[in-house]
Amino acid sequence: MSTSGILRVNVQPGFAQLYVDGFYIGAVSEFGTTTPGLALPPGWHRLEFRAPGFFTPAVNVTIDADHVTTYEGVLQQTPR
Repeated sequence: MSTSGILRVNVQPGFAQLYVDGFYIGAVSEFGTTTPGLALPPGWHRLEFRAPGFFTPAVNVTIDADHVTTYEGVLQQTPR
């Protein structure tokens, strides 16, 4: 039995940076639906997505042990 869960993100643009609980993890494309995903301890985690020219949303997800959680979204462009 595993003590972690898996997070996958399907967020556009794929070059956006993923932060989990305030720490930079990598580009969202590295943790997409066709990848192994990111192992996280069970519980509540804060996701933040950063990309130049886009708003920076932050969302909360709950990770369950031995379960895959997928977050999907599209970042909104900032006004020019």
